[in-house]
Amino acid sequence: MSAVLSKNVLERAGWTLAETALALGVTTLSGVSTWWAAPLALFLSALKTSVVDKLAAPKPEEAGP
Repeated sequence: MSAVLSKNVLERAGWTLAETALALGVTTLSGVSTWWAAPLALFLSALKTSVVDKLAAPKPEEAGP
């Protein structure tokens, strides 16, 4: 496995772990069923992707003609 692929896999696994831990923490602290951690983790993943896409999008002044 190449170093770039290995780094990418580790980074994705880290983000998944962080989203899962955050979702479990939120459900535990709020007193709702732990079952809700799975949909919350999916929501956090989608939110992260949306933010990253907006940050990576070229600004109108940077776009070519």
